[in-house]
Amino acid sequence: MSTPTPKPPRYAVISDETGPDLDTAIDFCQAEGLDAIEIRMVDGIAPLSLTDAQARDAARRIHGAGLTVAGIATPILKWAMPGKEARDLGDQFGFDRAGLSDDDITRAAIRVADIFETRNLRIFSYLTHDGFRLDDLAAALDRLIEHAEAHDKVLLVENEPVCNIGRFDELAAVLERFAHPRLQGLPDIGNSAHVGEYPSSELVARLMPRVYHAHFKDYSASQGRFVPLGEGDVRLDGYLAALFAGAGERQLTFSLETHTPDQPLEGTRASFRKLKESVERALSSS
Repeated sequence: MSTPTPKPPRYAVISDETGPDLDTAIDFCQAEGLDAIEIRMVDGIAPLSLTDAQARDAARRIHGAGLTVAGIATPILKWAMPGKEARDLGDQFGFDRAGLSDDDITRAAIRVADIFETRNLRIFSYLTHDGFRLDDLAAALDRLIEHAEAHDKVLLVENEPVCNIGRFDELAAVLERFAHPRLQGLPDIGNSAHVGEYPSSELVARLMPRVYHAHFKDYSASQGRFVPLGEGDVRLDGYLAALFAGAGERQLTFSLETHTPDQPLEGTRASFRKLKESVERALSSS
């Protein structure tokens, strides 16, 4: 049996990685040939804080430019687990839950996703606490999966250093423990490098049955910060080869989440060109 030929990925950028203005991200996508935008902030407003009118206007601008929405970056489970003290504070990108229940926030995320015509909701794994066990996530994930089933949504759990699941091996363990088609992985190779993890092809293969969307950024341990892709410690070519090997005939979505605030547009442009160059090299050698 022949090995399936990998499909070129769909490229996306997180909406505020090129700067605070949504139109800048739209212009960037059109100029560079990206396919989609992942919504994290819209003109300085967190997506779950948008009014319906604001969300519809943003969706109109994106779709009018011939782009789709790859997902909504929600703050879901990027807070302390009830009864636990978090070691670190997470960045909710301007969202204030203001007394809202977890179900209220989930319903708000679903409402926004419907307006933007996307099924994908990025979620987390509670801010890091001492004594964490996978079972700590069970009640929350069960409830989130109920919402996802009822509203045809998919939950993408990301490895995030300030949360309990910060590494690829921990993300693989979550996907294996809570095996449900509505729960998928959202691996971030830059976050993995940030915690000193350089995943093997075998570890990436563990993830890939439950992954169709990945985030890309780079981290330099010597500089202690995120840098444009290709300028840090991420081993991009080997990682891409492992992603494509695990994807088979599925098309993956690659989102830029560059985290270069001192040069948002320039850093994101350089990162995209490096990613595209590396993808083309990986596809030509497969």
